[in-house]
Amino acid sequence: MQASSSFTELHEIIEYAESNADTILNIDERLSFYLKALEVSTKINMLGMHHISTGYPPEIRNLLGRASEVEGAIFHSCIARDYGFTYSQPRLVDFHKARLFVTSFFIENYKIMDRFALCEQLYKVNKDKNFLGVLAENKNVSFQPIIIFKALYNSILAQLYILADRENDALSSLMNASFFYGANIQFSAPITEQQAQSLIEIDISRRTQKANEARWQGHVEQQRRKYLELDKQRQSELSKKLSIKDVAMWIYNNRNEFEVEYETIRDHLSKARKGEFTNN
Repeated sequence: MQASSSFTELHEIIEYAESNADTILNIDERLSFYLKALEVSTKINMLGMHHISTGYPPEIRNLLGRASEVEGAIFHSCIARDYGFTYSQPRLVDFHKARLFVTSFFIENYKIMDRFALCEQLYKVNKDKNFLGVLAENKNVSFQPIIIFKALYNSILAQLYILADRENDALSSLMNASFFYGANIQFSAPITEQQAQSLIEIDISRRTQKANEARWQGHVEQQRRKYLELDKQRQSELSKKLSIKDVAMWIYNNRNEFEVEYETIRDHLSKARKGEFTNN
């Protein structure tokens, strides 16, 4: 079969091949179809693998779907959106080249290298080739290209390991892909308009609070000195030592022209007795 642009999605290519009664794909052929699907298109497989007709049980098809969904999320969050920023080169091309490299490297080495060695080598190659490094140009978004590449190659490895009948490696790769993607998005995504407004409101609230504290600082000192004077007066009148609660209640009931709450009077008086006349 000659793969063409009309079969750019992996599941469509394999579905076409296996629709022929005499066609049974072995692992190497299946991986080759995957690579061919990438070579003929710069589009990411956004539809996932849910409809792939390989005879896999539902849980395996679901795993393939999840892996492609993570890759799709990486593409949409880190590649497709530019947040109004113009990059020096097309990011879609870089993304495509990265996918091609990971797939080719896997096909060449998956039989002789374990998953950890594969990942280590992919990481080392990325340090030289700097796949997706163009993302660092946008100073408004603190995406880390190395972390994004790790998420990308793990999501691709998850799909490739399924095609290679290595489910445990596929699951481990998918978990790593989700972790790297989630960590990068959580700490690096641009602030939304709603988040920005919330931060502005918080900042205004803090500034207002500081201004109010400065404005009322003299008033607080005046109140506390007044309550301490009334405290001494009341204890002198009764010729006995009174508790803070007793004096505060007396002030609240008899000398409270500004209708200050009892708890506030009590707290002011308590601090005044300690010699604390300001909030500094």
